[in-house]
Amino acid sequence: MFLLAVPLASRSIGLVLAPTRYLHPEDADQFLGSNPYAGWGVRDAVDYLRIESNKGPFVLLTDPYWGPPADAMFPYLNLRNGIRVHEAWWLQLSRSTSILPREQMVFTKSHYERVKGKRLDFRTVPRVFYVTDTGYSTVADVLKREPEARLVASFKKPNGVDSVDVYRLK
Repeated sequence: MFLLAVPLASRSIGLVLAPTRYLHPEDADQFLGSNPYAGWGVRDAVDYLRIESNKGPFVLLTDPYWGPPADAMFPYLNLRNGIRVHEAWWLQLSRSTSILPREQMVFTKSHYERVKGKRLDFRTVPRVFYVTDTGYSTVADVLKREPEARLVASFKKPNGVDSVDVYRLK
């Protein structure tokens, strides 16, 4: 039993200390690299938005995809200090759909519970932010959908090109 445990323990320690060496190259790139599934920049975006909430409540829109950055925004920010996080499901309808709806929208109860929830009229909301990963929407993509959007924070990933971006929509 000891002879089996030593290599297993050694490999487990190696995986923690040097994950890229012990993971399949595609997995290492997928989860530790700069693509949208890697968590680089997410904590910084959460911290930025927490500080922003000190100026008053706001609605935060996320991409309609499971994974970072949306998965972090819901548990860390939703219903905290006046922040309401919503998945912008309408972005999947077309590449030209506006990020900020001009009418009332129906939302699900949560990112994970796909049950109809409340309606929200964005015309009555004073502040709206949008967080995305450049793997989902580049600055050009966001500005095409929402010309008045203002990039207020950008948190670079290891490749120095991709990032998690926070926009002020309203």
